[in-house]
Amino acid sequence: MNKHSYEGIVGLLDKFKPDLIITDHQMFAGAIAAVNRNIPYATSVTAPSCN
Repeated sequence: MNKHSYEGIVGLLDKFKPDLIITDHQMFAGAIAAVNRNIPYATSVTAPSCN
């Protein structure tokens, strides 16, 4: 999924020029695109609550 998403993500970054990217921990193409475009990013991780 990441391999096929990278180019689309880069295209959107170039078009919209965000100040920050928030990407899911499983979509590491977002983090790689952010680093390659020198845009700060944060990774969101969702996990089930354990009691």
